Amino acid sequence: MPSPDPEPPSSQPEFRSLGLPVALAQSLQRAGLREAFPIQASVIPSAVEGKDVLASAPTGSGKTLAFGLPMLARLSSGDLPRATRPGNPRGVVLCPTRELAEQVFENLDPHAAALGLRALVLVGGVKVRANLTSLARTVDLVVATPGRLNDLIKRRAISLEHCAVTVVDEADHMADLGFLPQVQAILERTPQGGQRLLFSATLDGEVAALAEGWTRNPVRIDAAGARSASPVAPDHAATDAGGAHDRDAAGARATAARPTPRPTKGADAPVEFLLSEVADNGQRQAAVRAIARKVPRVIFFVRTTHAVTRWAKYLSAGGVKVSALHGNRGHQSRQRALADFREGKVRVLVATDIAARGIDVPGVRAVVHIDPPRDPKALVHRSGRTGRAGASGTVALLAFPDQVREVSTMMRAANLGYEKVESTRLVRRILRE
Repeated sequence: MPSPDPEPPSSQPEFRSLGLPVALAQSLQRAGLREAFPIQASVIPSAVEGKDVLASAPTGSGKTLAFGLPMLARLSSGDLPRATRPGNPRGVVLCPTRELAEQVFENLDPHAAALGLRALVLVGGVKVRANLTSLARTVDLVVATPGRLNDLIKRRAISLEHCAVTVVDEADHMADLGFLPQVQAILERTPQGGQRLLFSATLDGEVAALAEGWTRNPVRIDAAGARSASPVAPDHAATDAGGAHDRDAAGARATAARPTPRPTKGADAPVEFLLSEVADNGQRQAAVRAIARKVPRVIFFVRTTHAVTRWAKYLSAGGVKVSALHGNRGHQSRQRALADFREGKVRVLVATDIAARGIDVPGVRAVVHIDPPRDPKALVHRSGRTGRAGASGTVALLAFPDQVREVSTMMRAANLGYEKVESTRLVRRILRE
């Protein structure tokens, strides 16, 4: 029997070749991470040198390590003085939501510890007293939401006068939530010559103005076309080891050119986009019920908190174990719902747009838009919950007859190819039978 052909060598560079400290490369290797994603390979060399970076990076592209690793490398080097005073971090990462901040912290903290650095996460929903206790010791890196960080600054519990590296993650979402004034207030408290790294799915409007005012001769990187089959490239999925690593991401594009439409058909497509017209709510309910019962792990997106509650009750009444996720739930309640979904205690999650970016769960088989998203940006961020870490996935949009044209226009605006499929065939297409 002839031996199989050897696998072709990977085209992705290894982390150790990107100028990272040996101890950091070893920490990544222990977590099973050797090769860099395109966005990481593009950002890390410049960021390690202390240059400002302005990156157009879709959610799920691996950007957490793209900004986190060079920050840790610089904080551990002899170029920057060590933290000597309590509550004076030398690095700050700003995130728009508690869930995202906690995920960023969980991904960076093991590698920070490997370098002898102390990291903290500061978010709303946690008692301020706990933050004050944590800040009574020296800290190197803080991952925070703007509101909580500004509150702690006003309480004089934290100072940014020695902050050498500042990251603004998901700046477009910051703008959507009205957080940019708080972000600017924080940036004003950092040293004038500090390094700034700004990551955003889009770089226009208020985000462009923020970048213009707070970065100096930034290296501009566009990773929007980093994957051939989805606008949302796979991320390092959050795991105890620090994340599963995708080795199939295509080459990053350091140009501002608009990516070409992505193919979405066929069993080999990492992410397949389907549009299904439903005649009425009864037909929509039947499609949702069938998917919820037969697809191993699925997320349904709707527009309102009321809709989340209504659909969760509908599915539960049909014998489906389901978790509900929306902004009106308390922080611990939302974390518990995500944990149940991640651990497989429930196979179905119903969520609103506001919760979309906080969902980082590997192995999601499908994302189903029960209600069409409000705009192309929401479409991209919702859909990015599937097809992560190299897995295949399906995105299905349900639309009433008077919504089909709007949804089709939105898909084109998001630069997505799609296939129209009858609602009765959705389960088979999602399972790729």
